[in-house]
Amino acid sequence: MHKIIVMLVAILSQFLTACSTPQKSPNGFIDKSGAVIVSLDELEKKPLAIGNFSEGVAPIKTIQGLGFLNKSGEIVFTRPYQSLGPVIGGLAAFEDADRWGFIDKTGAIKIVPNFLGAHDFSADIAAVKVEKGWTFINKEGKQLFQLTFEDVGDFKDGFAPVKLNGHWGFIDTTGTFVVPARFDIAYASGGGKLVAANGTGLSGDNPDQTVFYFDNLGRLMRKSEFKGITLNNLRPKMWVRYLTTETPKEPEKLNRALSRAVSPAYFDDKSIGQADTKFCINEQFAAPAFTGNYDYIFPVKEGYFVVYDDTTGLFDYRGGKPEAESGIWNSKEFRFYQAAPFSEGLGLVQTEKAGPYGFVDKSGKFVLKPIYKYARPFKDGLALVAENEIPPVKENEE
Repeated sequence: MHKIIVMLVAILSQFLTACSTPQKSPNGFIDKSGAVIVSLDELEKKPLAIGNFSEGVAPIKTIQGLGFLNKSGEIVFTRPYQSLGPVIGGLAAFEDADRWGFIDKTGAIKIVPNFLGAHDFSADIAAVKVEKGWTFINKEGKQLFQLTFEDVGDFKDGFAPVKLNGHWGFIDTTGTFVVPARFDIAYASGGGKLVAANGTGLSGDNPDQTVFYFDNLGRLMRKSEFKGITLNNLRPKMWVRYLTTETPKEPEKLNRALSRAVSPAYFDDKSIGQADTKFCINEQFAAPAFTGNYDYIFPVKEGYFVVYDDTTGLFDYRGGKPEAESGIWNSKEFRFYQAAPFSEGLGLVQTEKAGPYGFVDKSGKFVLKPIYKYARPFKDGLALVAENEIPPVKENEE
């Protein structure tokens, strides 16, 4: 009996010690069960920077150079490139000696580096920069048309936003303008809808916008007016553009897990509307799709959107179907200090300032509890989590 008591005391002591020791955040890529699939601690070459997985590989930078990391934890190759993007449609943009080209996931060069800049492939078309400006190529490296532009976005559903003579419009895959270049900004919203605006919608001297919605034939469907709104906790005026890979000039004001382009555009058959100083989501330009009006709304993604309450400075999700038992259609909660748009069915959230990150599903419940000191959204089935922030690999020129 004495031995049993001693053993129980020893086990209890070990349990209490384990509970009192802060849990170490994993350092690597996890799956949706929280299991570590690729441990960065076990890599022979330690990463200086790393991108997200796409099509089975992630760009990685070590002291030896740039390459791809696969899901077995192997670095496929290492070369002294200046930049390396993700594999999209089988190809990745890379920069070598100040020129851009494309390689496949094995590192084989498929399009020689002759360009001054490059975007990822989208719908088998990539934007590249030549001496006269930006244009587009196919996967054989052939330029699709001779017309060049001052700036471009990527093709989506057969259309791309382009800037010509200081203004934006939309072209099709033949280089023909469907929406003339006469706008201050253009949003590639997809779903057969093309959205452009006069007024930038950014913080500054011209925050108000007149937004024009076109169909895929360039016919005007609707025009909406948006006023720039100054918020107390989220400082910039509507609408803010924020690249998550950039270092914000005002971290306390902008350092949130936002979508890459916040715009009054058209996503998942829903558009953003404004009434006085509040915003709502409209269902196909008709009556409000739900009852909420909010201080800030980010575009719909995967059927859900992120809403913001300026009184508390907190975010949460809304979406789903009103009649569904599960989902968070008309929830009144604002629970998160940060909330990224849903990616592969999960939302990355932070419950308090400088607190750990976790992941919620579309019912609003935690699938992976907030234990991660640093985390990114799920991509290609995996999410990067770590004890400390890991910078992304330098991305394509945009």
